[in-house]
Amino acid sequence: MVDFRDLRELALENLQTAELALEKKLYNTSLENCHYALEKIMKSAIYKEGGNPPTSGQRGHDLVEIANTKVNGRKYLHNKIKSNSIMLKYYTQVGSFWKTHQRYEKLDIDPFDMDEMFDAYEGLVRWIDKNLVD
Repeated sequence: MVDFRDLRELALENLQTAELALEKKLYNTSLENCHYALEKIMKSAIYKEGGNPPTSGQRGHDLVEIANTKVNGRKYLHNKIKSNSIMLKYYTQVGSFWKTHQRYEKLDIDPFDMDEMFDAYEGLVRWIDKNLVD
């Protein structure tokens, strides 16, 4: 069984790496670490509640699949994110930009778009951490 606290630490390290990469204009590296941070903090929240998110293959990296993981018969994260309009906006923004199958492709990212994407990822990670994990 995965310890949700260890996964939380890894998520926050990924977020810190994403921020450092963004400062150096390494947009693909920043985006990849943003995604890993969000993926891990979401899984951490699910594990904390006793659920079992997907962990392998493409499903293990798919934020929609992870958010739709049922805990006690409910889509735990999906419902939590939907209940907060700002987080829903961030989640929609991330979901419309990042596609799991792109994780091995070099993306042409506009610096202004990257700032917005980082803010959306960071907002989600910090909110999930503060409200569902910590």
